[in-house]
Amino acid sequence: MACAAARSPADQDRLLKILQLQRFKMYVQQLDLTYFLRKIKCTLENGIVMSNTEAESGSSSNRKMAASALYSSHHVSQ
Repeated sequence: MACAAARSPADQDRLLKILQLQRFKMYVQQLDLTYFLRKIKCTLENGIVMSNTEAESGSSSNRKMAASALYSSHHVSQ
């Protein structure tokens, strides 16, 4: 602290502004991260995002459902 006391008031003011700016930048990064995590959570709750294994099994399941729907609609129309 002795080193900080030896600095001029202008230097101390400049350092304070830099620290406040750094604190503000960290706060903004936290907000961005919070927004990103909320967005992921919302997407997960809606079932849009899947991990690789789920996506693979999900696409296979989707193909089966599409084939089943196509088969059903074909037989209903006849």
